[in-house]
This record gives sequence, C-alpha cells and structure tokens, in this order.
Amino acid sequence: MKFYGGLINRMQEGAAVTTVPSVGDGATMFLYSDRHAYTVRTVTVSPSGKTITIRASRDKARRTDSNGFSESQDYEFTTEPPLDVPFSEDIGEVFKSVNGKPFRNVYAELNDKAPDGCSLRMGSTILRVGHRDEYYDFTK
Repeated sequence: MKFYGGLINRMQEGAAVTTVPSVGDGATMFLYSDRHAYTVRTVTVSPSGKTITIRASRDKARRTDSNGFSESQDYEFTTEPPLDVPFSEDIGEVFKSVNGKPFRNVYAELNDKAPDGCSLRMGSTILRVGHRDEYYDFTK
C-alpha cells in the first residue's frame, strides 16, 4: 500500500458510509494533507439503496485562534450560500457512495461513444459526511 499525504487524513477518509446523510449535515473533503469544510445540499438514494449521491457546497471557514503557523487550528464555519437560499444545480459539487464505500467526487469526461458526448467518472477526492473540519498544512 502506498502512503501519501497526512496520516490523519488517510485514517479518517477510509470510514465506511453506514447511514444516509441529511441536508445540512457537515462534511470534510480530504486532500493531500489539507481538509476543507462542506455542507450537504441535496441527497439522492438509488431505488436499490446501494448508491447515495449528494451535492455539497464548500463552507466559508474563518480561523478563530491566534496560533499562527501551527498544527493547532480552530475555525468557525458559515454555510455559503445559506441553506434557506433556493437550491440550484450550480451550487456545490457532486459526490457518490456505492455499496457503503466513502463518498468520491463525480466529474464529467469527454467520451465520443457516450450518447451525449461525455461520461461521468468517480475521482479520488474523498468527502466524509458527519464531521465538518478545516485544516491548512503550512509545511507543504
């Protein structure tokens, strides 16, 4: 197994999806060593219940500590746009969980063989729903 990024991120991102998220739930996107806070905007469950698709938007994170270039960071979060703003398809990003595996980002890829000229693919970026966190790695 190849190790990459921050140890904390690698440990947390592997958590299985055991419950269906709700609109308004907090979430964390795991990058190489940084983390970004998100809020769940929409939830769709397939008829079989095996696939859960969510749309989540990045929260505005404001650092509240005075620790400078430190590992210890505290943030306060604001959902942007607020949940009471009418939903539109251009808000947030799409993530999908299949068979209880972690949520991964979904993106379009050009494909001449597809009926509409593009196919949807699942990326490697993981979003963990149920915990909202922000972290900036100053050492990179």
